[in-house]
Amino acid sequence: MGKSSALWAGGIGLLAGIGLVGGSCYQELMQRRDREWSHPPGELVEVNGHLLHLHREGEREHGPTVVFENGMTCPSQEWEWIAPRIAEHTGTLRYDRPGNGFSEPTPHPRTADRMVAELETAIELSGAPGPYILVGHSFGGLLVRHFAHRNPQRTAGVVLVDATHPEELERSPRQQRGLPWLEQTMYTWWAKARLGLLRHGRMDSPLDELPPAAAAAVRERMSTPGAWRAALRELHAWRDSIQHETSGLSLPGGCALSVVTAGKQISNDPVHGQLQRELAELSGESSHTVVDDADHYTLVSSPEHAERVVRAIELVARASRVGAGDEAPERTAPTAERSEP
Repeated sequence: MGKSSALWAGGIGLLAGIGLVGGSCYQELMQRRDREWSHPPGELVEVNGHLLHLHREGEREHGPTVVFENGMTCPSQEWEWIAPRIAEHTGTLRYDRPGNGFSEPTPHPRTADRMVAELETAIELSGAPGPYILVGHSFGGLLVRHFAHRNPQRTAGVVLVDATHPEELERSPRQQRGLPWLEQTMYTWWAKARLGLLRHGRMDSPLDELPPAAAAAVRERMSTPGAWRAALRELHAWRDSIQHETSGLSLPGGCALSVVTAGKQISNDPVHGQLQRELAELSGESSHTVVDDADHYTLVSSPEHAERVVRAIELVARASRVGAGDEAPERTAPTAERSEP
């Protein structure tokens, strides 16, 4: 290589390095501004030196309280079509796991025991009265099952929203093939976020059908490198330990259960359908709804599909009140249904 070529190549490398540093500095400045300007919908409470975002709505004096556990990468605004509806009649609690949404990261390992302990802490600090109806989307379904297993006396019911089955990675070839792609995608989004390339509406969110303010908040939170760093930690924990920690866990006897499944996920992966049916068999007091036109995210982000989740939660809430001696619900026996076209 000639002297001029070497100088040119060196200049390109220098410019690229300056660009990377500049992008990172820009992202850090914008994140600092966001922390100063953005306001979480709930409150931030300190837990062992880091801030945890809690968002309570509805009844505050009497239980049950409906507690929402988010999917992987998703902030608590993913429930915006659902939680306010439930809060019209029942107390609700949403929160962001450490590193997600408005919550700060924690150095603790991401294990099922640790994450459920953090959920227990969130409930305690919120002051939300029990018993609790746990609603888990996707990865969050593993955690609410673990909570119910650890806290049978405090669990009034469980709702699993296209929830992850503990044996999904073991039994679904499609999931096995997709895991490396998902991991690489998360690394890519982390790198883009680190350079500030996801800011100012430069990313499409799978939750864009949420109400506009919630959709904008989701995009904002998911444009930060911290969100993808937290997602990668959870993904690796799911692969390495959590799937084994949550395998074979039962629900408390008599626990009301609703399973809501995205029909498009079954079309793409028939094994998913079988695993969802197995989840519905965890309780003799269960219902199972398949929402044919829904995918994994529109089940909560589309108002039409989210309505089916609202109904499932209301069904479990009525069944839990029966257990407390109230009027009988319309249906508590094990059932399965499909959504209307």
